[in-house]
Amino acid sequence: MNMPSPESDLLNPIKVFFVSTFSGKHGAAIGESLGVEVLAGHLLGEFGNSVNVDHVDLQLDPDINKLAECVEEKSPDILGISLKIGAVEQAQELMDAIRALSLTNEKQPIVVMGGAVPSFAALPLLKLFPDAIMARGEGESTIEALVEMIRGIVNLDQVPGITYLDGGGKVVETKKSHLSHRYFPARITTKRIMNELGGVVWAETSRGCDGYCTFCSVREIHNGGFSCESFPVESVVDELQGLSKLGVKIVSYTDDDFCGDQERALLIAEEIIERKLDIKFTISTRADHVWAEKLPKSAVDASLEEYNQRLRHIMATLYRAGLTRVFIGLESGSPSQLRRYGKQISVNGNYKAIEILREIGIDVAAGFIPIDHVMTLEELQESLEFLRRTGMYLKVTNPLSVMRAQEGSPYLSLLRKNGLLGQRTKDLVFYEAGFKDQRVKKVAGIADKWVNDIYEFIFGLKNEVAITTSDKRSNSSKPESAQKLLFDFRELEMEMIEAVTSTLLRDGEAEFKIEMESFLTSREDLIRKAREFASDGLLDRRNGRLIQAADNLLNHK
Repeated sequence: MNMPSPESDLLNPIKVFFVSTFSGKHGAAIGESLGVEVLAGHLLGEFGNSVNVDHVDLQLDPDINKLAECVEEKSPDILGISLKIGAVEQAQELMDAIRALSLTNEKQPIVVMGGAVPSFAALPLLKLFPDAIMARGEGESTIEALVEMIRGIVNLDQVPGITYLDGGGKVVETKKSHLSHRYFPARITTKRIMNELGGVVWAETSRGCDGYCTFCSVREIHNGGFSCESFPVESVVDELQGLSKLGVKIVSYTDDDFCGDQERALLIAEEIIERKLDIKFTISTRADHVWAEKLPKSAVDASLEEYNQRLRHIMATLYRAGLTRVFIGLESGSPSQLRRYGKQISVNGNYKAIEILREIGIDVAAGFIPIDHVMTLEELQESLEFLRRTGMYLKVTNPLSVMRAQEGSPYLSLLRKNGLLGQRTKDLVFYEAGFKDQRVKKVAGIADKWVNDIYEFIFGLKNEVAITTSDKRSNSSKPESAQKLLFDFRELEMEMIEAVTSTLLRDGEAEFKIEMESFLTSREDLIRKAREFASDGLLDRRNGRLIQAADNLLNHK
């Protein structure tokens, strides 16, 4: 940790201006930009009053021209842009607006871009923004070192976790470093996101995951597996207590695996109970942290039955502490597809995890990727049968999800081996890919078109359900109305994908034009119903973007 700033630093504080972009596709879903709030909190914790930190979230203040004027007026030393997936064009628009104004300002800020896109696509981004610095992975040590660089303490090539072009146009890439000390997020925009837009408030208790799922690139982001050393239990609960004092009723944890250390998760739950905090929260974890099929190496002097009893006790205690929903990466109901995905649990293990959480009283949502590029149609049928038997088609991210080949994931090697890997998509993080089975290609084409057509709307509806149903203290009719509407969409989607799959299994050359017209008509009826619900006040209208997404669909035929 740095020593207190000298008087000269206090008189001439470094000015850091953060901007959070957002994806147009996710525009109807509102959530706090936790990553930037974490970086702002780190700077304030490290440097105190010797830095001035601003944060503008385009979800709250979407006028890019006004933002550019604000940047010119503030004249920051560092302009930090959080570049979300799907927001590259938005960043280009912002940079163009800033450049147009900066002609009158001699002092130019150092532009640093961070987030998922720069972490995985630093080189393609440098072609678009050659004067910017790309921050890869965790950004606390990066932004800290950039402040020190401005003060002449370190050189640019000593700043960890960045990629940039030197004066001669040569690419320079520095090594990433791990988070060594954590401060609370600054929470500059939290109350506005919550009160003005009804958005999700996020927090974290760990980073990374010890899993080896082939479609996932989280290890690339965090430069390793699960880590919680920088998040002491008391600090985690202190933050939750502080959020409660801000008026936050429900917190969603961003952890890839909240229960990566199960005994620590228990300590967090017990500390929340001890302090009598009246706040709800949701988490993500792995199915084998709810019910295990084999003993992990860490389990000493315990039978498998005793170990699973302990896991159940931990989940039950978390429930008592305020846990309302668990998100699990189930991903598939096909044994062979689960193995291809690198999942460390069987279909039966997934069943058991769902069963246990439901018995405790915890809502279960899940990630699911039923369609991938090297699968057979029979594997898809197995996954659809799993969704039907468990009823999880109502609670998965999407029963029509098609694998998105992501930079940094081991799945890319499988695609290359099969000659299926294509070019990067325009968001720079994912790749186009072909399909080994032409019948699966037909299903994927239908599923992708359906999802893309209503993506913004359905994403916003899911966000509405997540917010209104997580806090079970609510007496409003909104949670029931929103969830019933989402379930109606999921039932329609499930019936559609089942019909397409079974038809193709009978006849691989089948066409679906007439049958799809019926499903599309039913979908439009549900969108109209959603619009009526919004007009009647049965959906949250604070941000208006869900309503706008519905209107766009109804007016565009």
